[in-house]
Amino acid sequence: MGTPIRVLIVEDSEDDSELVVRELKRGGYDVKCKRVETAAALEAACEMQEWDLVISDFSMPIFSGMEALALVREKRTDMPFIFVSGTMGEETAVTAMRNGAQDYLVKGNLTRLVPAVQRELRDAEVRRAGKKLEQQVQQLQKFETIGKLAGGIAHDFNNMIGAILGWAELGYAEAESGSRLRDRFQKIREQANRAARLTGQLLAFGRRQVLQRQLVSLNTLIQEEMNFLGKVIAGADLRDNILVDREKGLQ
Repeated sequence: MGTPIRVLIVEDSEDDSELVVRELKRGGYDVKCKRVETAAALEAACEMQEWDLVISDFSMPIFSGMEALALVREKRTDMPFIFVSGTMGEETAVTAMRNGAQDYLVKGNLTRLVPAVQRELRDAEVRRAGKKLEQQVQQLQKFETIGKLAGGIAHDFNNMIGAILGWAELGYAEAESGSRLRDRFQKIREQANRAARLTGQLLAFGRRQVLQRQLVSLNTLIQEEMNFLGKVIAGADLRDNILVDREKGLQ
């Protein structure tokens, strides 16, 4: 079983296309190919699936190799493109390579085809790996920016929470023991401490600190959230009742 390869062949001659496929098979490739000879067929083939390689004639009756190159480069900038032609001069070949072709071969001598394909597939893989690495670096830079922003915001919030907690501590200490006022100050202290823990996590994220794992009680966390939601709902009901009373008073 040879190395699988998907080849898109732009060629008006079926015999020349079969010679290319035969040479690739002799070189150890398990070839899956499609031959096209018009711009519409080439565009449809590019849309149909991903190809590893394009091999194109240069001079064809209704479609030129340069047009094929331009169309492929619109679809895929990193796909290897090799010209195999009997009418392509050196100057034209240089122009083609400047426009994005990787190599060119003479139809009468395909001994360089397999080495050229091997080289271009390796180079394409290197280009893709480099592009992927570049994308990963850009993603890391985005995370770094987000981390700095989160750290700055968390730092400001931490200062405000510290002030709230400080006043809540004073209020709790001055309120009469067992009073509703002292209980409210206690709730403020609890929520301020909860907010401080959240901002601490944001600060750790912004500074890339390793968070310490801790054993927690799920029942306790759930109960805290239920108590918090109960107060939010009760506050919303109280607000609605006040608004209803105001509306009745205005009537």
